[in-house]
Amino acid sequence: MNFQRSKQPGKTAVIVLLFAGVLAVVLLTGFATQNTLVSVSMQKPFVAVDMARAYEIGRKAALDWDPSARLLRITNVQVNEVSQEQSRSFANLQQVAWNLIFASPVTGSRYHIEMVGEEILRTTEDPILAQASPRELEIALVTEQRDMFTEKDILKALSFDYQKTGQSVGLRLNESWHSGFHYRLLKERGEPQVWVTAANENGQVARVVFDATTGEVITIVHKEYAPYAGAKDMSSRTRSYWVTGIK
Repeated sequence: MNFQRSKQPGKTAVIVLLFAGVLAVVLLTGFATQNTLVSVSMQKPFVAVDMARAYEIGRKAALDWDPSARLLRITNVQVNEVSQEQSRSFANLQQVAWNLIFASPVTGSRYHIEMVGEEILRTTEDPILAQASPRELEIALVTEQRDMFTEKDILKALSFDYQKTGQSVGLRLNESWHSGFHYRLLKERGEPQVWVTAANENGQVARVVFDATTGEVITIVHKEYAPYAGAKDMSSRTRSYWVTGIK
C-alpha cells in the first residue's frame, strides 16, 4: 500500500478508510480459508497440540522476530491425512495444524507462522505499513493495536471448554464433518472471540461464536446454499450464506 503526504483536507480520513478496507479484506480472506485443506506427509503419526501450546511455540518465534510482537489471531487448519478416528479423539482446543499471525505494535508489520504438531513449517513477514508516513502509521496502528491480544486476554480465552459447550448447543462431528472441531481466536472490533466450527445434525457446516472473556455464546449460525438467480448448473453455481441458529 503506498501512502503519500498531502495537505489536502480529509486526506487522513481517506487513509483510515483505505486501511480499514484492507483489514476487512484480510479478515474476510482468513475467514473464508479457515478450513483450507493442506497436505503434509512429513509427520506421521500426527501429533495434536492444543491452542495454548501452539501459541507458546509461535510466541517464542515471534519474539525472536520482534521483541514487542503481539498476537492477532490463531486458526487451526485441516490436514488431509489425519484420520477420522484420530480427529474424533481431539480434546478441547486440540488440532494438528495451526496458523498464527503476530503483529508489531510499533511498525504494524505482521509475522505469519504455519505449524504442524510442534514443528514450525514456515514463517513469512508482511511489512503491511512499511511505506506509511509517521503520521499515517500512527493513525493506522490505532486499529491494529485494538485487535492485538494481551497475555491476560489469551490466558482468559484459553480457560473455557468450547468443545463441550459447542456440543451442548448442537455442534457435531459426522460424515459431512469428520476433521475435528475447528477453532479460531481473534478480536472483532477489539472484542476477543473464539469461533468453533463443525457440523449440525443435518450435516450443514455450523459455527458457534463465543465471547472469549466469559466463555458465553454470542451467536450460533449454520451455512446454507442456494443457486444464483438464473443459474443453469446448480452444482457449480451456488452461493453460501450463514443463517442464525443450528438446526
